[in-house]
Amino acid sequence: MAELDKEHTEQLADLTESELMQRNPKFAEALLQNGFAVEDGVLELDMIRYDMLRARFGNQSLAVTLTPTQDCNFGCQYCYEKDVLQSKYMDELTQDAVVDYIEENLTMSSSLRLSWYGGEPLLALDIVESLTKRLLMICEEKKAEYKADIITNGYLLTTKAVKRLLACGVTKFQITLDGNESTHDLRRPLTDGSSTYQTIWKNILDLKDFREDIRVALRVNVDRNNEDALFFVKHKIAEEGMEDFVFVYPGRVIETETCHNSGKYYSGREFAVLEQEFSCSDFELLRNYYPHPKQAVCSAENGKSVVFDVNGNMYKCILDIGREERSFGNVKEDGVCREQVLHQYLLSDITAKEECAKCKHLPVCMGGCPHMRLEGKNSCTGLKYTLDAYMQYLPQSVRQQKV
Repeated sequence: MAELDKEHTEQLADLTESELMQRNPKFAEALLQNGFAVEDGVLELDMIRYDMLRARFGNQSLAVTLTPTQDCNFGCQYCYEKDVLQSKYMDELTQDAVVDYIEENLTMSSSLRLSWYGGEPLLALDIVESLTKRLLMICEEKKAEYKADIITNGYLLTTKAVKRLLACGVTKFQITLDGNESTHDLRRPLTDGSSTYQTIWKNILDLKDFREDIRVALRVNVDRNNEDALFFVKHKIAEEGMEDFVFVYPGRVIETETCHNSGKYYSGREFAVLEQEFSCSDFELLRNYYPHPKQAVCSAENGKSVVFDVNGNMYKCILDIGREERSFGNVKEDGVCREQVLHQYLLSDITAKEECAKCKHLPVCMGGCPHMRLEGKNSCTGLKYTLDAYMQYLPQSVRQQKV
């Protein structure tokens, strides 16, 4: 992004390309170097397609999401997994097969990016530790970098558990808090209906002791039932002086067949406006929302990513867990691969879709969530509705910071 003064704005509007090169070659060269203009004969759509394919199939990192259990201690109102949750833990046969898969595929990769998922993965912390020990040995042997994160409801994230996770190389934590105590407890109780807020909040406060070693993404799932929750949680974190290692962000509750009252959901446009208003409330937050070109939307479009459920079934997206038709195979079944599932994710070319190819938001959208696209739902980026607001606010915000 660049803000032009009146003189340069007039030059850009009034001069032809050759005239601009002659009168102000420095300005013209800056436009080219920073991507505001392209050389004659260069097709921007081809540039976007090339970057998309390079990111999809040229990634040197193996991205693995492991579900050590599909058991959960929570009974969240809006849980999209409620129909596939089961009191089952990954057995040793499946663990062995997963380790073998990672060892084989890490041969062609320079790093392993591991995410622990559930259910609630902390219910299976022993399995997390056992698998990590084996995977760290493999990474050391192959001289591959190892990084790990965990998505947890935070209820079992005690100081002792954090220390055990740090020993497993887990340095990034995603925790969900849906507002104040009464709101959160209504939306995210234990399976027996008991309160969870006070325990989670205490665990979050105790993370201060580890602030030098971890980063926390504090997710606030929002709909019309908790419209003020996002700013409430942000204010609580600021009051505790934890903004240096805790990043608060909104999560949109998506309607599914298993979720609660559909009239409570934000539309894509409404959520985008909320997200923009939230990010523009703080310059440091705003930096995280600065619009930038994407090569891929998420790991589901990464040729070297895989999600394992507790039974060893393999998926491209965590939202597909438990849906047999979206699994491309099982790690324990050699040679069995439903390639059509892989093709749905990895051969999709959003630049070939006429509506998207003509859209000015394509470079910052790239078709949006691939899972939603497969579901036939609108997956357009929220920036489609708010980009102008960001563009108007950013220059003013940057100037204020300089002052």
